[in-house]
Formats: sequence, C-alpha cells, structure tokens
Amino acid sequence: MLTIPLLIVLSCASAPAAVEAPVEPATAAPVQVEPAAPAAPATQPPAPADDVFKPESVSQEVRDTTLSDVQKLIQDLNQIIRAQNYNSWVGHLSVSYMTAISSPAYLAERTEELYKRDQAVASRTGKDPKRVRKVELKSARDYFINIVVPARKNDRVDDIEFISENQVKAYRVDNSGQRDILYNLEKTDGDWKITN
Repeated sequence: MLTIPLLIVLSCASAPAAVEAPVEPATAAPVQVEPAAPAAPATQPPAPADDVFKPESVSQEVRDTTLSDVQKLIQDLNQIIRAQNYNSWVGHLSVSYMTAISSPAYLAERTEELYKRDQAVASRTGKDPKRVRKVELKSARDYFINIVVPARKNDRVDDIEFISENQVKAYRVDNSGQRDILYNLEKTDGDWKITN
C-alpha cells in the first residue's frame, strides 16, 4: 500500500513541467522609407540691374532719329488709310496685332463700341438712335474700313516714349498738353510695325 501513496507523491512531484512555446522575437512591420523629395531646380539668379532697360539711357540723338522715323511712318500710314489701301496697311502690322484684330471676340467688342458711338452721334444730331444700323465687323478688313479709316487718316505724332530698345509708344499732344496714345510700335527687321 505504500506504493500507491508513493506513486501519487511521485506522480505529483515528477509531473512534467509545462513547456512554454518558444517566443519568437517580434518583428516590426517593414518601415516604408519615403524617397527624398527631389531637389528644387536651381533658379536663375535675378538679372543684373544692368540688363534692365532704362528709357533715360536712350541718347538724345537716338531719340530724335526715332521720333523722326515714327513721324514719317505715321505720315505714310495716313496716306495709306486715306486711300483705304487695306493690303498696304496690313503690311505695317505686327503678326501679333493682326492676330488680335482678327479674333472674333475683338471684332465683337469693336462692333458694340461702333454701334454705341453711332447711336450717340445720331442722338447728338437729333436723329433717332434706335434707327441706327448696327455694322457687324466680321474681319480685319471690316475693322480697317469702319474703325481705322474714319479715325486714323489724319494722325500726327508729337512725342514718343521708349518702352524697350525696339518698342515705343507714339503720342499726339493736344492743346492742353494731354498726351493721347496713337500707336504702340515695335521695330522688327529694321521696320517699325504697329503692335498691341
């Protein structure tokens, strides 16, 4: 009988120890490394102050010669406009100006301005402004005939202002000294062209 309690004691004492499952080291989720942002492109340093056009740097001789050239151009343009010579007039326009005055949006705006002007003239002369016919400008030729010819056939240039070495504004000066811009001009291939 001694064997049974001994077996019980021995079985309690010799029970195998619980084996713990081996713990694997925890692995962190892979870290996403964002690529570095590309370096900003190197910016051009500001232009040296010497590269900026200064109108006061134009010599009096160049200014006088340019004024004379522009006055001659406007005299020639006056004759072309009076003769309603569209093709010659177009030859004095820059490509950008011709493109601008040919655009439907530009022509629509000038159509409305012309209509309002004609209505105002009718009203001032005692006519019914509602009876004024609206002239539709559909092309650069229409613009030339209806806007340029009546307004530009007797222009004169009294002064110029240099915008750059090859760009000037041509002005007419009225009796009160007010300067009105007549044309923006740009020298291209040795010739002055009307530009916008």
